[in-house]
Amino acid sequence: MTVQVQPTRDAVALNDETPKTAARAACAGGGGDYADHRLKLNYAAADAQAYARAMQKAEARLFQSVKVVTLLDKDLTETKLGEAFTAMGAAVKSHGVFLCFLAGHGKTAEGKYYFIPQDFRFQGDDPIRIGGIDQGRWQAWRCG
Repeated sequence: MTVQVQPTRDAVALNDETPKTAARAACAGGGGDYADHRLKLNYAAADAQAYARAMQKAEARLFQSVKVVTLLDKDLTETKLGEAFTAMGAAVKSHGVFLCFLAGHGKTAEGKYYFIPQDFRFQGDDPIRIGGIDQGRWQAWRCG
């Protein structure tokens, strides 16, 4: 399954529920240099870097501050993603904003989406479910 996302210039409205002083965090991940070279992507890291720059630029206009964590290529592993999500989850509470951008491979298996981290290997009977990162894991990391 391929999902194509189109850029948008839709406005985002901040209201009294999201005060300017609330914690803001963004994770920008781009992995094209996979351990399995058959998965190589040419622009994933550049896309993540562009997203990180856009978040830094938006900081001055929209927020008091934005903590941006960028994980590229060999750093886009399950371990480092988990560490980043757990740390940001602790920093961003009920009125905070946490945005995540990931450029890389993913796969849907039996109705569940799995992101494929950089250190993924096609091994065993069910490599996508074993080595991919599903929604449950993202939520567990975010909630600590």
